[in-house]
Amino acid sequence: MFKKRLISVLLVLTLVLTSAGFVFADEQAPAGEEPVVTEEPAPAEDPVTAEEPAPKLDQVITAPELKTITITKTAKVGAKLTAGDGALTYATSDKKVATVTKSGIIKAKAVGTATITVTASETEAYNAQVIEVTVKVIPKGIAVQKVFSKKSAKLTAKWAAVKKIDGFEIQYTNKDKTFKKAKKTKVKNPKATKVTVEKLKKHQKYFVRVRTYKVVNGETYYSNWSKVKSVKVK
Repeated sequence: MFKKRLISVLLVLTLVLTSAGFVFADEQAPAGEEPVVTEEPAPAEDPVTAEEPAPKLDQVITAPELKTITITKTAKVGAKLTAGDGALTYATSDKKVATVTKSGIIKAKAVGTATITVTASETEAYNAQVIEVTVKVIPKGIAVQKVFSKKSAKLTAKWAAVKKIDGFEIQYTNKDKTFKKAKKTKVKNPKATKVTVEKLKKHQKYFVRVRTYKVVNGETYYSNWSKVKSVKVK
């Protein structure tokens, strides 16, 4: 009788322990021996994955002129960061043509073309960014001092001497100041200070303007036009 009760108690204990997550090595222990209880291993945890850093953004550099800046003396690049937090730096491709300061001031050195590179440095949140601006240095212009007509069907224009050029281009018309249908002539003597234009229409009012030019590496660079002068031809 005692043995039957003991077995019943053991069965009940087995059910209780099994429901609590324990497993017996032997489903039924021999009489007089304590059952061996083993604990199930805890489920494996998922490995911790480190978060990937967010991809860097692109910076945006803007400038008033992103193609070509034409200068005779100085100009400012005027670059600004509209997106990003990098530091702007400037560099020139040809210091003999144009230099550039840390603040983006361009200074002309000689007639020709140079490239100014503007760089926004890389930061923790942004990629580096680069833009290029072409700088075209043109020769110094002139002022026409006087235009007169002393002989029939001729006019003469005079100006002050200019250095570091290869010649002059003269434009004249008896139509209007737009110079849309104007004629042109060149003076290839850089030391010239006047030009006479012939075979004009008598007793007509003519408009005249002049500019200098210089040839560098096969390319002709022109100055800005002078102010327009007018004269009535004899």
